[in-house]
Amino acid sequence: MAIFKRILVATDFGEASERALELALELAVQFDSELTLIHVWEFPSYEYMGAVPAADDLAERIAEAANAQMARTIGLLKPRCSKLNSIVRMGHAASELLSCIEEIRPDLLVLGTHGRRGFKRALLGSVAEKLVRCSPIPVLTVRGQEES
Repeated sequence: MAIFKRILVATDFGEASERALELALELAVQFDSELTLIHVWEFPSYEYMGAVPAADDLAERIAEAANAQMARTIGLLKPRCSKLNSIVRMGHAASELLSCIEEIRPDLLVLGTHGRRGFKRALLGSVAEKLVRCSPIPVLTVRGQEES
């Protein structure tokens, strides 16, 4: 009996996410688990001196790039894990991940963290910290390289 039947791993395709993905992949193979990758992209929500990005065109380009990167990632991982799925969504990362947890009911969430502290963390927020606090399932965080 598998300890983790379903593992959800969040990715922003960065270094910390790559480390988290590698660990989640190892766990999925070890426990013969279903592995679902999720990438959540957020539409830029700033307004600078009355200039607003062309919403339709920009959103479409971001969505296409996110889907293309996910397809490349899945293509690279498929030979190592046959039970592989992917989800790409637009929205706030923590909220979308919590919604996804409710929908697919994984046994574990794995995600990378940048390890920001102090002012940078306060300014940028921490998706990982919010998920550790709010997730109804265990969360395994994987730290990226130290920022200089």
